[in-house]
Parts: sequence; structure tokens; C-alpha cells
Amino acid sequence: MMLLQLLVFASAVLAALPPGFIQLPMPPFDIVQGPREEDARDAAINIKKLVHQVTSGTLSSVFPASADDPPHLAPGVKFTHRDENGNEFIPYKPKMEGRPFALPEYHAPCHSAPSLTFLILPISRSSQNILEHPQHYATYTLAEELKKGETSMSSARVALMGNVTLLRDLSEEEETDLAECYLSYHPDARGWLPGKKGSPHFSEWARMDLEKIYYVGGFGDTHYIGDVPVGLYKKVSGDERFSAWL
Repeated sequence: MMLLQLLVFASAVLAALPPGFIQLPMPPFDIVQGPREEDARDAAINIKKLVHQVTSGTLSSVFPASADDPPHLAPGVKFTHRDENGNEFIPYKPKMEGRPFALPEYHAPCHSAPSLTFLILPISRSSQNILEHPQHYATYTLAEELKKGETSMSSARVALMGNVTLLRDLSEEEETDLAECYLSYHPDARGWLPGKKGSPHFSEWARMDLEKIYYVGGFGDTHYIGDVPVGLYKKVSGDERFSAWL
């Protein structure tokens, strides 16, 4: 804007010069423009890339009211706390209901966008929180792997918010397809797949359906920061033009 104002001013001055005044030629110049700013569509394309290339993120949930219940003990069993002198005491126990809880988790893009595939293990605190919430709400965050010379704050990250559904009516073929897809991203998970003989823990397939997406592309001067419509993310995820790097 300032450059445009200077050009307008210079033109007005030259027009006011008397006839015969020698005008020196103006040297050529180029207008240097900064990098194009990201928009929501760019962000949606980047989110698709994150979902397919970064399959380990942070699963966030909220403690339910039952988190404050006393532990279930067998009849006649008493649980006590004693200090270093052997004196019994009641430990401080903060109220947990409504507090956020977050731990690393796996996902796989085995379902069509805007859904993600998870393994739910009832022994997991994250799984317990999600399943005990009336709407099974959860938030899953992914962050771009750092490149040399970059910082965490300059890298893309996304928060995927939605609800989780247990998939208990799958056919044998559907379970096989899910297992093959999931293991292609996480071969180390073979030991705790649903129905796996000898698995130390019970597990179930689950699908997270996204309802809201919040994206931070990096620094706000050139990168997109804000909500990304779920419909837009679904649209670019189905566009093969953006699948070259998957």
C-alpha cells in the first residue's frame, strides 16, 4: 500500500513539471511478494498427509465421575496407607471428574475420511474415559515430524475432535481387512489384535468419526491457523490428485 501511494505521488509531481523539463528515466523495479498464505484448503490437504504419514498421536479424554469411586476390593479386604513410621493415614486424593487426560496412542487411516481406526483396550485409562462418556467424545492430535532446522512451533499440527464407536458387528472378512490395514501401519500391534490367542489384554476395533478439526500450520504470518470444515477435509481426502505422497 505504501509503495502504491509513493507511485501515485511521483506521477502527480511529474505531471506538474513545466514543459521542457528533462525527465530522467525511471529504473526498472520488481515488486517482491512474500510467500502465498495457506488457506483452509491447503490445511485440509496437509491434514490428509498427517493422518496417513503420522500414525501415532495423542489421544485426549476426560475423567468420568466414576474415576472418583473407591477401588473395588474383595469382601473382607481392607486397603490402608502407612507412613515410614508405620502409622496409618488417609492420603490426599484430588477430585478427578472432568479433568483432561492425554497419552500417546496409535491410529490407522483404514476407514474413509473423516473417520479414523483405533484399537480400544478396556485396561487403558483413555479407553475407560471415552467409553464412560455418554457421547464417547475424544480428541486426537497429530504433529508433523520435525525437519532439520525446524522447531515444534513452526511445524504443522492438528486436533481432530469427534466420537468413538465400538465395532462389534463386523463380519469375518471386515475384521481381516481391518487387521491387515492396521498392521500395515503398526506391525508391532499384532500381539494385541481383537481375538488374538495368547494376547495379554482384551481389545476391540473402534472408529472415530470427526466432528470438528482445528489446525495450526506453523507461524501465523504465512500458515493457516483455525478451524477446517470437516466436509472440506473429506472432499480433499477423496481427491486422487492429493494422493501422490501416500
